[in-house]
Formats: sequence, structure tokens, C-alpha cells
Amino acid sequence: MIENTFKKRKHVLHYDTKDIPTQEQITDILTKAIPLATSKQKAFAFKAFVLGPDLVRSDKLLTACEGENDEMNRKLGGQNLPSDPNPGLLHLATAPYTLIWTPRLVDPNTYHKKKFMQKKGAWEMNNSSSILKCKQISIEIGMMSKMVMGVALDSGLDSSFCLCYSRILSDWKPFIPQIEFSPILIQTIGKAKSYYWEMLTPEESIDNTNPTIEDLFKFV
Repeated sequence: MIENTFKKRKHVLHYDTKDIPTQEQITDILTKAIPLATSKQKAFAFKAFVLGPDLVRSDKLLTACEGENDEMNRKLGGQNLPSDPNPGLLHLATAPYTLIWTPRLVDPNTYHKKKFMQKKGAWEMNNSSSILKCKQISIEIGMMSKMVMGVALDSGLDSSFCLCYSRILSDWKPFIPQIEFSPILIQTIGKAKSYYWEMLTPEESIDNTNPTIEDLFKFV
């Protein structure tokens, strides 16, 4: 059952840097996830750049994301304490595989190309300005990345996410020279060595609650 799969989800604190999945294992996970997700008109106008095992690069990525997190905090009026880094970002430093999800330009498949030609319609997914304005891309990346997480969990691995990153495209060129659009989401995959919840005291765990069904769902 899907509940049994996603009950295994926990935010990773540190990945095991010795028990590293093979590229073949990651490829299998990604391949299985594709048909489990959905996309408007089967466009899948997104892709993920998969950064493989490289602790030096991973540490640089963590530093960059911590800097972005600090900058965001300052803009919102908060204070940054050098002794208080964000532990929610630490999984980036030890992740064997890091997926950088971005939009991509794509033409329609044969079926939808014929349909658009018949209706003399305009296809928006191969236009840069349309892609950048299209909220569906972010939604679909979220759905696909969750399927990747599910397959990873079923494979005995772990996966976590990060939303603290630079939106400036040039900041990403040192990591991914061929990147064309700023990232939408960062996802890591590997075998966890420790989880975020393990660093919490019993009192902190009690305070760290989810919203209720009443908070999230309204029957109208």
C-alpha cells in the first residue's frame, strides 16, 4: 500500500557516504517513476540534472544553499547566528545523488502535434517566456519528484528535498554548465545514516507537529 511506502519517509540529516547506490540503481528508480507521474498533454516540460557522488561538489552546494537561506532570513528581518546553521540543509553535503529539477523546452508528441495542427492551436511548452510563467511546471515537478521518492523508498533508499537555493541562473553554471533555467526543486537520494528527527528532544518532537485535516481541507 502507498501508506506503507511513504510512512518510511523521513528527512535525512546525513547520508551514508560508504553505502552508495550505483548509477544503475538510480537509473532504475527514475525509469520506474516516469509512468507513475502525470503531465498535461504528456509534455513533461521539465528535467532533472543528476549530480553523482562528489563530496567536494556537494559541500560547495551546501555552502551555496546556506548562503541563500541566510540571505532570505535577512530580507525577512531575521538574524543569522554563525553557530546556528540550518540542519535541514545538511543532507546536501553527503548526498550520493542530487537531482536539480528545472523546466525544459519540449515539442508536443506526435498525437498532440496532430491535434494542435487540426485546431490551429499554439503549443506553449517550447517557448521560453511561456515556460517561465507556467505554474504547472512547478506542480508537475512536485508530482514527479514525489514518485521518485516513493520508488526510492521501496528500493530501501531515502530521499529529501531542499528549497533554499539561488534563483540566479549564473550561480548554477559552476555546478551545471549546460543548465538553461533556474532550478525549481533540489532532491537528494541515498542511504540515510541519520535522520532529522533523531536530533530532536522528546519535547521538541511533541512541538514539531503537522497541521490538522481541518487546517488543510475544507468541504464546501
